[in-house]
Amino acid sequence: MSLERRRQEESRFKTKAKKIAKSWGIQEADEKNIGRIYSTHGKSCSCYACGNPRKYNTEKTLKEITSEKNFKKDLENL
Repeated sequence: MSLERRRQEESRFKTKAKKIAKSWGIQEADEKNIGRIYSTHGKSCSCYACGNPRKYNTEKTLKEITSEKNFKKDLENL
């Protein structure tokens, strides 16, 4: 990817980060806040309620659960 393209993408993502900041109630986001939101890909937090269930509760994710169900169905059909 060229330097020009990377700068264009960064500018676009930082504009998106400003919109995310406004939706969180930050009216005048300074460059530090925009950079923080941009560098975390727009995620607000990583607490146990928002994060990966396997990391915090040793539970399976929804995709893993549905994958196992489909796998069991396929085994039954054989």
